[in-house]
Amino acid sequence: MAVLESDQADMVRVKYPAKPKMTKPWDADNNPFSLDMLRLKKKHEGFRCRFVTKDNFQKHLDQGWIFANIKDYGGVTDRLPGEEGQADTLLRRRELTLMELPEELGKKRDEYITHKTNTRAKQNLEAAQAAVDKISHQLGEKIPFEQELDSEKGTSQRQVVET
Repeated sequence: MAVLESDQADMVRVKYPAKPKMTKPWDADNNPFSLDMLRLKKKHEGFRCRFVTKDNFQKHLDQGWIFANIKDYGGVTDRLPGEEGQADTLLRRRELTLMELPEELGKKRDEYITHKTNTRAKQNLEAAQAAVDKISHQLGEKIPFEQELDSEKGTSQRQVVET
């Protein structure tokens, strides 16, 4: 393999410059002209917020969400062209309206969803174990059953269970 001298290497760099770094125009950090119409500058302490469409208002209200007051979340980045002034206290962005959920209710909701997911996973594993037991009984030989258990911490463990 031939080694290039410094002046030859400089000529190669001039003729074939390094490729520019690829940009992601959809990423706000890479596009200074992007308009992030949903970014909130000021957050309401003790609440989780989410922009919701009109179709999902009732579902979110049933789950404990309430409409956010514009005073608590003032400072949405830019006013969008074509938007009129707001006559009420709701924070709207085109067809979306900001709703908020108290943090303690959000934690209970997260615990419920985690419990429900873990219960379903355990039921599915028990059903799979029963199917393997049935097949191994029909074949007359032991089939090792590999199962994956998800703990509440989100870690996975693999173990082989002899049937």
